[in-house]
Amino acid sequence: MYVLLPGPPETPTGGFVYDRHMLTALRRANLLDGVIVVPGSWPQPAPATLASAERRIAALPDGAALLVDGLAFSPLLEVFAPAAGRLALYVLVHHPLADETGLAPDVRERLLAREGDALALARGVIATSATTARRLVEAFAVSGERLRVVRPGIGGRGVACRIRRRKLRCAPALLCVAILTARKGQDVLLRALARLRRQRWRLRLVGPVRDRVFARRLRRLTLGLGLGGRIDFVGAVPQPRLAQEYRAADLFVLPSRHEGFGIALLEARAAGLPVVASDAGAIPEALAGARACLVASGDAAALAQALRAHLGGRAPALRSTGKAHTWEAAGRAFVAALAALGAR
Repeated sequence: MYVLLPGPPETPTGGFVYDRHMLTALRRANLLDGVIVVPGSWPQPAPATLASAERRIAALPDGAALLVDGLAFSPLLEVFAPAAGRLALYVLVHHPLADETGLAPDVRERLLAREGDALALARGVIATSATTARRLVEAFAVSGERLRVVRPGIGGRGVACRIRRRKLRCAPALLCVAILTARKGQDVLLRALARLRRQRWRLRLVGPVRDRVFARRLRRLTLGLGLGGRIDFVGAVPQPRLAQEYRAADLFVLPSRHEGFGIALLEARAAGLPVVASDAGAIPEALAGARACLVASGDAAALAQALRAHLGGRAPALRSTGKAHTWEAAGRAFVAALAALGAR
């Protein structure tokens, strides 16, 4: 099997973390023939990106199996459509591209149509959550025979599940690990924290910039709300540094407007952190049995109320139940899912 990624596998996002571990699983199973990396401005690649992808896909041998990360699958529809007859196409869907926040209605409709056409070309589809799988069935009529769910895992060197917590500080440290884009809802978090100015806290926003306009808006909002001295824009960090961020935190917050799963939630859970998050997308699925408080997506007042309870020590003491499976187990499940979908 060949794998096509919309960027370097070391890209510091949850989707690429998943991709990296699945590449490892395919190598261990002696099933990986090669990795095709096609960097670009996804989901709207430039003509040069399309041409590069077309050349590289044309070079694959007839009958080859090709697994494509969903971020690149429908944007490359014109490339994959003529190749579908000679290649066995499989797609990994983190969440539909049309579910991003802030899209104009016509853009959303175009993305929905393209994703439906692209998914129709795939012999098999793997979703990273049951929530996303249901969405694929309902929105794109992906049949159960062509669909499998393989959730992310936790574990491995230097990740959150290996770290030890520290004692609570006078000013509780809040942590949000997410790319800076509207779908992640950091603006909702800032507006919620503006209601808690009289309480002690600091917030660290960890994650790369996906949307530069939104990132600039966040910084302006931080200053406009008078929170400049209490919020740190950390940016992307390597995995060992990310483990330190979890170790230094007292509370994890994820106010997303939509999540296909949310690997950071698993990391926070493994670190023993209480979690305050929105109820969007697959977040309830990711946090099943965890020490978590869920609030309505986009509701800054409800988020502020939940944070106030935790910062004031009035939140109920919730105990985690159950454990997320390891990345090794997820990798084995991924290989088994591909076999069940007909990939050999």
